[in-house]
Amino acid sequence: MRRRLIIFFMLLLSCSAFGQEAVQYITLDSLKQEVSLSANWRFTLGDDSAYSSPSFNDSGWQVRSSLLLLSGKDKLKFDSIGWFRKRIYIDSSIGSRSIVLIIQQYGASEVFVDGRGLMQYGNVGDRNTSTYFDPALPLSVKLFPGEHLIAIRYANFRAAYNFERYDEDMAGFNMHIAEANHFIEEYYNNRITSITLLVFLFAFFLGFSILHLSVFLYNRHERANFYFSLFCLALAGVMFAIYLKVVMPYPGPSLAMKHVLVTTCCIMSVCLSGFLNTLFGKMKRRFLLIVLLGVVSLVVWIVFHVADLAWLAVLVACVEALFLIVRAIFREVKGAFIVGFGILVFSCCILISISRALYYDSDLNMGGAMTSVLLLAVLSVPVSMSIYLSKNYASVNKNLGMQLKNVETLSAKALEQELEKQRLLESRGEELEREVAVRTAELVAQKQKSDDLLRNILPEEVAEELKETGSTVARHFDHVSVLFTDFVDFTRAGERMSPQELVDELHTCFKAFDDIISRYNIEKIKTIGDAYLAVSGLPVADEAHAHNVTLAALEIRQFMEHRRAQFPERAFHIRIGIHSGSVVAGIVGVKKFAYDIWGDTVNTAARMEQSGAPGEVNISEATYQLVKDAFLCTARGEIAAKGKGSLDMYFVKGEK
Repeated sequence: MRRRLIIFFMLLLSCSAFGQEAVQYITLDSLKQEVSLSANWRFTLGDDSAYSSPSFNDSGWQVRSSLLLLSGKDKLKFDSIGWFRKRIYIDSSIGSRSIVLIIQQYGASEVFVDGRGLMQYGNVGDRNTSTYFDPALPLSVKLFPGEHLIAIRYANFRAAYNFERYDEDMAGFNMHIAEANHFIEEYYNNRITSITLLVFLFAFFLGFSILHLSVFLYNRHERANFYFSLFCLALAGVMFAIYLKVVMPYPGPSLAMKHVLVTTCCIMSVCLSGFLNTLFGKMKRRFLLIVLLGVVSLVVWIVFHVADLAWLAVLVACVEALFLIVRAIFREVKGAFIVGFGILVFSCCILISISRALYYDSDLNMGGAMTSVLLLAVLSVPVSMSIYLSKNYASVNKNLGMQLKNVETLSAKALEQELEKQRLLESRGEELEREVAVRTAELVAQKQKSDDLLRNILPEEVAEELKETGSTVARHFDHVSVLFTDFVDFTRAGERMSPQELVDELHTCFKAFDDIISRYNIEKIKTIGDAYLAVSGLPVADEAHAHNVTLAALEIRQFMEHRRAQFPERAFHIRIGIHSGSVVAGIVGVKKFAYDIWGDTVNTAARMEQSGAPGEVNISEATYQLVKDAFLCTARGEIAAKGKGSLDMYFVKGEK
């Protein structure tokens, strides 16, 4: 009888455990890749601040995916503020490592961990006051081993509109978790690479478009240049749209990407067909059919939001391109092989991409191989067309070039003979002495250039140590002052200036900063985008480190104010932050090495800059105690700083 009771109670316990919500288990091994947290959230409509508390009983809530897909069989009418709650268990193998939460959303959210508010993305309000924000940066958080509660207060009153207009069925959000050190480094490297590549491709295609449009306007009989110009302009538009999606933290560019891609596909199909038919084809009816297909595809997408016809237009244009190129090559049409090679590569890459997308159900995570295929596709046609135009230009000027080459050859031979006569008349000994003197001077000059370059990269003391011993030792400096500067609204400034103007303005400002800090024996560490980092008090200790760096900051602020007065449409507002403390300094890496500093002092100086105001020098309590007798300062009181809590801060107004 006792044995039966024990079995009965065990069954009750197992059934009870099965009915409870599963806690997602996070280990160090699993964090080597991003871990999805989208499944099995507790969800309810309504709003109550108690929902963020770990002690709140949410057993009566629904269990749903955080995506809240509107196309699913259990779709929900999401027309008010909702709360999501999920419990995770951090394994002891993670230890004290920081982790990041990666959130993708089209709405607004507030993130709570264990009842503590961490971050607000957008504004969670009613239908008229909510503002939506797609986070561009991962959220770093420190979670110790054990169980934790993640609660999300979420609003997306445009979900139904996004589904109807943009075919976007995610009403909720997508969340992943990863280890901070590995993920953040990879994230920023990928982001910088993506932005650089997109800016390059945008400028590349826009330049080609303008060039070939100009050629067409000068010679309108060459209609191939017109079609190719539109083709490149469409590609430039795609690059610009993707760039906006990467750099802008708002849902609009991401939602509009499919509109851009479908429109571009229709335009490119027509341009590709017109370009090839102009060069290698004579059937106007076939081109008109593709034009009609492109127009109908665009209308169907605008009216019914169905993109299948656009993909069909691309497929038909690629098949026609293959047919025309192969036929022209067999007929030995002039220039067919050059243009055809690029078109064939482009068509094959597009067909591979479409096949891949169809096979994987339009999965966009295609990896490095497919990224290379797409990059090859967008570059192959412009490059082949440039080679074709160069060949035509060379062919037209062939006779003149050959004559010029003959003249140059005769002139070179005559000059060589004259030089040879002069060399024979000179003494061999004097010649050797001159060569030795020249080589010696070159070696001395090269050595001086190398030494100057090394001193420009590293502090002089560190450079001498590296030359003498071949290595350097990282050192701890107890008393230094770290200066951080940053330009306000740098991204929007880049939108109103060309890339070259933006780089020129940064160069002018940073060159002035270099001149200023050199007068106060301050060591420049590096620039990070539009941020500028310098430190006073190393590698040689200086008791006046705080005083010197404050003088330099005031002079930098004065330079930027003067710059804005001269060029109000180009110059930036600047924020400057200073903090004094201890750092560790040394050389990082063996290839493209750099002298760098680490420590909490650097992070606090960055917080001083971030918590400052445009046109102000914001200093910490530690720096204030060192410079208060020499400078006029305005106390700001305790200011909240990310990751630092509340810190006393002061604005420096000038010298006493």
